[in-house]
Amino acid sequence: GLAFTAEGKYLVSLSSLPDSTVTYWRWEVEKPVSSHDIQLSVNRLLVNPSSPTQFSVSGPTYLRLWDYNPNDHNLNEHPSMFPLKQERRMKVVDHCWVLCTFLCAASEDGHVYIFE
Repeated sequence: GLAFTAEGKYLVSLSSLPDSTVTYWRWEVEKPVSSHDIQLSVNRLLVNPSSPTQFSVSGPTYLRLWDYNPNDHNLNEHPSMFPLKQERRMKVVDHCWVLCTFLCAASEDGHVYIFE
């Protein structure tokens, strides 16, 4: 997956398994500034429209926020948005940002979860 930040200065990419590497790029110079291996099945990547340094990643048993820190050039994974046992059992099929504030996730069993 690929996602540009709202101002178009950065690109975030997500590779497939086995590494599922998320990489934060300086688009203008085609240079990666940070990357991290998730090593889980993930398939969806979106940049927070309100914050160019925050993005969300989801997959069947995974939904997390990530932050890029421009001072130390590190990618930092937030804790699970669900209790870990629930996250491991559920199947997240998609997620999106709504009104630039809310992160919504849909599960295979038809539930929709909204996070602020």
